[in-house]
Amino acid sequence: MDRLERAIFDSCDEDCKATPSRYAIWGEDIRSLSIAAKEAMKNGNIEQAEKLMNQVINSMGAFIDAQLILSNLPGNISFVKSKDIIKSYITSLLENNEASDPETDYLIDSMKEIMNSIEKSD
Repeated sequence: MDRLERAIFDSCDEDCKATPSRYAIWGEDIRSLSIAAKEAMKNGNIEQAEKLMNQVINSMGAFIDAQLILSNLPGNISFVKSKDIIKSYITSLLENNEASDPETDYLIDSMKEIMNSIEKSD
């Protein structure tokens, strides 16, 4: 996910020339994880395969959400509002967080601040 994060940040910098290669490197990571999951399934290690596939699924979801948010930048065509994506993350974190922990609470609070600032600018 670190490589995806770097690619996304590069996408925000119109002068950055490394963006396509960063996405390619991240894509290779996804392919490698998928191949490893396939091998784990062949070897009967379903638990490992599931763990690897969850990484692929989560990373692809993050990529999709990031692209939707980037599409909200000025001059781009937007189909989904950034605040709706952030709201879904907050809801998911709240539903899946049985025990409160400081890191998750901080993340939720930060997302709420971002969502509120987006709503003020709309």
